Amino acid sequence: MPLPSDVQQRLKADTLGGDDFEQAFFHALICAVTPIILKTTNLINKNPSSVKLDFDGYGVMSRQRLSLGEGYEKVLCRGYEGYPRFDFMVGRTFIQVSISDFAKHQQTSDIAKAFTEKFPKKTDLKNQIAGYLDDLFGGDHKAKIVDGSFDVTKKSTKS
Repeated sequence: MPLPSDVQQRLKADTLGGDDFEQAFFHALICAVTPIILKTTNLINKNPSSVKLDFDGYGVMSRQRLSLGEGYEKVLCRGYEGYPRFDFMVGRTFIQVSISDFAKHQQTSDIAKAFTEKFPKKTDLKNQIAGYLDDLFGGDHKAKIVDGSFDVTKKSTKS
């Protein structure tokens, strides 16, 4: 299903705002045939690669949750309005979209905070990434940035 004509016109005229762009991107994702291949770069716009998104449905996270919950790892999750730093998640893949240049967008979103700040009132000393992964997959995840790269681990449950 194509984007509404007014959205297409605003995209062409470069007058589409960030929230409307996010909505249009969400619309494009849920109307696409999966798997979807997105061209990506790292956080400093280097090392181009591709990310394959394959999901079975979609849902919007509630403010009372850290994710859609266990059993929803193959579902495109949209963060609630105001969800910090990321717009969409599928399993272990976190997606941030921006109509503006990433460096400019990063000034306010600051992805590193997802690894360093405690997620308010939700995760008992967990950061946003670890709290999301614990809620979606169970277990005890740790997430940090080491030497400029993301390092995410899950504590083994072996006794």
